[in-house]
Amino acid sequence: MAITPYYVTLIDPNYYNCPIRRQAIPTVFETEISQKD
Repeated sequence: MAITPYYVTLIDPNYYNCPIRRQAIPTVFETEISQKD
C-alpha cells in the first residue's frame, strides 16, 4: 500500500476519523481475511 505525499498532507493527524484518512488507510478490520474470501 502506498499513499502519495500530497495525499498525506491532506490528512488531519489529530483527528482519527478524518474522512480522507478513512478513505486512504484501511482499518484493522478491513485487513482480516475471512473464510468466505
